[in-house]
Amino acid sequence: QHGILPEELGNFLQAAKGYKHLQIRGLMGIAPKVEPVEKVRPYFQQMKDLFDKHFKPGTLNFKPYLSMGMSRDFEIAVQEGANLVRIGSAIFKSS
Repeated sequence: QHGILPEELGNFLQAAKGYKHLQIRGLMGIAPKVEPVEKVRPYFQQMKDLFDKHFKPGTLNFKPYLSMGMSRDFEIAVQEGANLVRIGSAIFKSS
């Protein structure tokens, strides 16, 4: 489970254009588990800034995804611009 450092994203996206069968459809980020959960907000804000910079509306022929937020922090992620969230344990937790 590794990702791309924020400062490397532009170069990565540029390099990906060289693969004709590959289309990057958006960004996905997972915030660290911190307490209180509100402390994840800066991570989501940074992801939204990167998303806005690299996936500008009107320049794409598809709706890009900003996937961030999971069961414990999805509400903050949505407030910060997520349009795709991963909710698993909140739905499927064992009783």
